[in-house]
Amino acid sequence: MARNTEHSKCKYIVGKFCLEPQFINWAKEINIAKKLLKAHPSMDFWEKMPPRDYGNTLSFFLTSEGKAFLAAQKRLLQLNLEQPEQYKLSDKKLLKNKDTKNKKPKTLMEFLRDGKKN
Repeated sequence: MARNTEHSKCKYIVGKFCLEPQFINWAKEINIAKKLLKAHPSMDFWEKMPPRDYGNTLSFFLTSEGKAFLAAQKRLLQLNLEQPEQYKLSDKKLLKNKDTKNKKPKTLMEFLRDGKKN
């Protein structure tokens, strides 16, 4: 029974990352998937990993670049960001509205004189 569950996990991994099933060498891919499951046994890790195009084989994950990618994905999935603190805004006004009924300046002198006021 344990072998069948391991085999079904391997089939899931092969099916998720090898996108063209007619070109899959199942014996080779299942053996690679077993090695990957020994390195990362959590199925939660494999389910959350995004399915991208790594070619039509799992051998990418056995290279040094692939191992580094898997380690980065594991760290990314373990990352726990805290939710930002939310503030509740009240309906009361704290300051009075500024008088916006200023007349529009008609001359250059009015514009320059009123522009200096803050």
